[in-house]
Amino acid sequence: MKKGGILFFLLAFMFQHNAVAQQFSFQPGENIQYTVSFSLGFISMKAAQANLTVNNCQYEGKDALKLELAAKTIKAFKSFNIRDTLRAVADAQTLETYFAQQQTHEDNYYSSVQTKFSHEGGKVKAEVKKFKRDGLKRDTTMYFDKGYYDVISILYNIRNIDASKLVKGQKYPMPFLFAFDKYDLYWRYIGKEKIKLKNGETYNCLKVCPYMTEGSLFGKGEVMTIWLTDDENHIPVLIESKLKVGSIKAYAENIKGNKYPLTSLVSKK
Repeated sequence: MKKGGILFFLLAFMFQHNAVAQQFSFQPGENIQYTVSFSLGFISMKAAQANLTVNNCQYEGKDALKLELAAKTIKAFKSFNIRDTLRAVADAQTLETYFAQQQTHEDNYYSSVQTKFSHEGGKVKAEVKKFKRDGLKRDTTMYFDKGYYDVISILYNIRNIDASKLVKGQKYPMPFLFAFDKYDLYWRYIGKEKIKLKNGETYNCLKVCPYMTEGSLFGKGEVMTIWLTDDENHIPVLIESKLKVGSIKAYAENIKGNKYPLTSLVSKK
């Protein structure tokens, strides 16, 4: 899993949506804690813990938001020793990304991919650098149309969707930039569903499935399912991804600092 580790399974297939400040469904100080489990047949085991946070910051004298997802395997899960972090610094009003970083620690492997974004005249310039323990390994500059986001910013853009405009069964574009590659993928809205989490809480959710096009990173077809709270927060409370062997699930365990009431919560633990 050297190409981004466990975080890629959590985030890589989220979708893009244009955002404006007054529609943000989150706020600085929000913290969502996840438990990540790995399943093989009838066997399921807790593998990792993850924290998804948003905080205020400054970037080159501008008001910005620091978006971060940090995950690490627990001691009892000895198959991998993973400590991965995805972070982005984004405009506090538009969520346009200024800077993004993908930091991967897996056993003895370490890499850091850093991307600086410039937004000019409807185009985006991305300066991408990859570092390993012994220094800079790759340096590339890419240009593309607006609409592509880094992986972590997409996670927050997904939450600004207008659920009233979703059409059941329809495909929606979800372009994103991951390291040195661009991906033009799609997601499909399945409908509404009530789900119960490991901590005993039950939520009314919006269910979506990312769709992999021919030749994409994980092959073709729908390989992931995401459940978002059916309220103004649109928090991803459950993510399930099929692997070549088994599957991986991320359950929300604790939600703090949410902007709006969790009206989707049907029953507490």
